Amino acid sequence: MLCLSVSQTEVLEVPKSVLLPFKTKADLPRDVTVKWRDSNNMKVHVYESGNNQPGKQDQGYRGRTEMDEDPLRTKDLSLTLKHLHPTDSGVYTCNIYNTYRAILLQKSVILSFRVNKVEAVEVPEGEGSVLLPFKTTADLLQAVTVEWTHNNMKVHVYESGKHQLGKQHQGYIEVTQR
Repeated sequence: MLCLSVSQTEVLEVPKSVLLPFKTKADLPRDVTVKWRDSNNMKVHVYESGNNQPGKQDQGYRGRTEMDEDPLRTKDLSLTLKHLHPTDSGVYTCNIYNTYRAILLQKSVILSFRVNKVEAVEVPEGEGSVLLPFKTTADLLQAVTVEWTHNNMKVHVYESGKHQLGKQHQGYIEVTQR
């Protein structure tokens, strides 16, 4: 009884939490293991032996996930992911294993944040430079990467607290300023 499904959850900005949906009609045995993993194969949440197993999660997800108290009874294996960052976007996969480690059910949820805000900037003819404005009210992590692109070319990259001039397209070297 292997059931595969995919859904997409798109939000317009990074919320405080999001529900990764997974409801089933299948009657599952009590001894199954439920594992949610992210795009990097990190353990997001583990439910095993009738309990959540926070010690089996990867460190970056501890204290940030919730499932129903008794997901096997309610047949609701959905996962709430809290304290979100823009880097939490990606594919989340939930596998339900039996005691022989065979997959009984699997669901993938694509989580994407659309934070695009288009703003027109008028530049007077003959102007030597232009400031492209971007301000955020989001609490960004220190490990954030900021990329400015134009026609799929990297105009400027800021990563790990530094401007990464070597990562920009050669046509923009020495054109952008910090």
